Amino acid sequence: MKKFIYKHKKEIILSVDQWKDNFPPMNKDHWVEGRSAYETAKLWINKVPDSFKKLFGKDLISIDVYPEHKTELDDFPGNQRNHDLYIKAINSNKEEICICIESKVDEPFGPTIKSKLKNAKPTSHIKDRINQLLQKCFGTEISDDYNHLQYQLLTALGGTIIECKSNNVKKGYFIVQTIITPEINQNKKENNKRKFEEFIRKLLKDNNNPALLKDDQHLDSNQIIGPIKLIESDIELYIGYTEENSVN
Repeated sequence: MKKFIYKHKKEIILSVDQWKDNFPPMNKDHWVEGRSAYETAKLWINKVPDSFKKLFGKDLISIDVYPEHKTELDDFPGNQRNHDLYIKAINSNKEEICICIESKVDEPFGPTIKSKLKNAKPTSHIKDRINQLLQKCFGTEISDDYNHLQYQLLTALGGTIIECKSNNVKKGYFIVQTIITPEINQNKKENNKRKFEEFIRKLLKDNNNPALLKDDQHLDSNQIIGPIKLIESDIELYIGYTEENSVN
């Protein structure tokens, strides 16, 4: 599998130091060993991670990796979606596919949809944004049924769908990547996994694919679920989860 890490189409990133200089986290204090920004760079800079190769097997011929890739969710002001990794890939059928990755150690997914709405400023367009994202992902609008879901997961999945549409790609993957460090908090890690499973089950149920992850089933450490047929899109969607030990 051929792999390149780009800042722009003609500028290739070759080291962790280059990664830090070109793709620092929003809070530079977060660039520390053991946290997701730093660990993601270490994991991806020298090779394709084993967990990623297990997910896709020999199906991918080449991948171009774009760290901290921004997707415009809508025309509203405010923060958009920043994918930790955005990957353009070619599979064995010579099809272009889109892969968007949210990378974690044990950092939480952040506020729920309910909390995001409750704490929004009067001038905010967050309700409009959430309505649009729920329509794209779940085929519906804001209701109490979605209050418990994590806003970050909604923007990540919505951003994946938008990237597919923008690039005329018919097959998209949204993956949560967990990097296992010696100091990881296992309770926080498992809580993230549980919340991701809740999000997936709701997505599957609302898009009439509930059998892909039943209530008594849990995600494996390396698993792809799909294809998921969305009510509001013709994209062939897949959801993935990986775990991999950090690089020394």
